[in-house]
Amino acid sequence: MGTATAQDIIAMKNKLIQACLDLASMQSWSDVSMDDIANRADVDFDNAMALCPDKDSLFMAYGRQVDLKVAEAFDGEAWDGMSDKDRLFDVLMERFDVLNENRAGVISIINAITLDPKQMICLSPMVCQSMEQMMRVACVDHDGWKGAIKLTALSGVYLKSLRDWVKDDTADMSMTMASVDKGLGYLNKINI
Repeated sequence: MGTATAQDIIAMKNKLIQACLDLASMQSWSDVSMDDIANRADVDFDNAMALCPDKDSLFMAYGRQVDLKVAEAFDGEAWDGMSDKDRLFDVLMERFDVLNENRAGVISIINAITLDPKQMICLSPMVCQSMEQMMRVACVDHDGWKGAIKLTALSGVYLKSLRDWVKDDTADMSMTMASVDKGLGYLNKINI
């Protein structure tokens, strides 16, 4: 990368992330290689590998992009008078709106990951980190043991809703909304 500036590196990484999503939308994620991604992004292979050594790293970088977009959407939100459940509902639905921007590619990646138990285990910390960020955005307490239980439960709700989002072909994501609402409602009933 030589004399690349921080902005150049960010731009290169963004091109790689978009290339991986574009390729995943056109073919099975398991058939996409880092070489394909680098070629599609028009980034030198060695530079691509220096930024993200594998496809999982790129998908994790995409997950962080999603986290940031959701946080930006609620920047300065006061949340006056809203329950934890309602705030989390709004935040998770915003997350699904962001995922919809690259729906076909994300679905291809999710489908491949669910068929690979090793990948599921390797990527599970990413889900917990993202859900912790979503709790932070929604101003939901996530400290201590109770926070750890909330985080674990919210991660389960999100993963279930993510599977429903994959199957949801409605224009208004009504199936996904129902899944998120039901999952959060269950958490609310057991006072987590």
